[in-house]
Amino acid sequence: MSGSPQRLGPRQVPLWIRLLSPRMNLAGFAGAVLLLVVLVTGLAAPLLTRQPPNAQDLLVRLRPPGFSSAGEVPHPLGTDQLGRDILSRIIHGARVSLIVAMTSVVLSGAAGVLLGLLAGFYGRRMDTTVMRLADLQLAFPFLLLAMSLVAVLGTGMWYLVLALGIANWVSYARVVRGSLLSLRERAFVEAARAVGASDRRLLFRHILPNLLGPVIVVATLSVSRMIIAESSLSFLGLGVPPEIPSWGGMLSDGRSYIYTAWWLTAFPGLAIMLTVLGANFFGDGIRDLLDPQFFTRRIRTG
Repeated sequence: MSGSPQRLGPRQVPLWIRLLSPRMNLAGFAGAVLLLVVLVTGLAAPLLTRQPPNAQDLLVRLRPPGFSSAGEVPHPLGTDQLGRDILSRIIHGARVSLIVAMTSVVLSGAAGVLLGLLAGFYGRRMDTTVMRLADLQLAFPFLLLAMSLVAVLGTGMWYLVLALGIANWVSYARVVRGSLLSLRERAFVEAARAVGASDRRLLFRHILPNLLGPVIVVATLSVSRMIIAESSLSFLGLGVPPEIPSWGGMLSDGRSYIYTAWWLTAFPGLAIMLTVLGANFFGDGIRDLLDPQFFTRRIRTG
């Protein structure tokens, strides 16, 4: 009938529209905007700040945020106990948090996906070994394990990335292994095996592309976890070196002045909250993006 609404399939809507359309996916759109703002701010940090992040001026130490009597804004978010500009340090700290978070996600994702593929495809001893190792690692709290690895490997940005990558591979391995157990019995895998495809071709050409959806969802949601972990370790003095501005380090420096200079901890904490919120929203949007029924309902009711 001409008056009945036309039912559109999810494949008729481009992927970028599904993710970035506020009407169809408000959470994903908001998360993408927040992450894009933080990313651009971190990349353009030297252009957006007039003062170096480590420039000290004891004459203006603990200056509260606001305008000066001349109407200028030399320190719009105030200064810390050493007279360093809070805004400049927050902007430069965004670069550190994103580098650590995204690099550790890539490292843990690569290791976890590979181990999950091997465990789910070969089974038996390989499956038992990988899953028992995962169970053993899950017995330790994530942050405590990361602290132990940093203590063993040493402090520094790349040691921190390595420690967070090692501590976070389990979630990828379990997701990939669980999905692979059902995929390896599918008809397309049996057909590829029948024509003589090698194990490596089966894994990386036929099976892995069908597992990218869950892996991407886990990766996007892990970004927020890595940002919080990096901030926590920097707060405890186990993260990046003190001369590199980071949000966790700023929180650690300002905790002694929390009652007399609230801006030392409020603004770095707000930056962490907004970035983590954006990463979570973006992860939720990706998850909805990979659910065809979600967009079918939105198209029919929108």
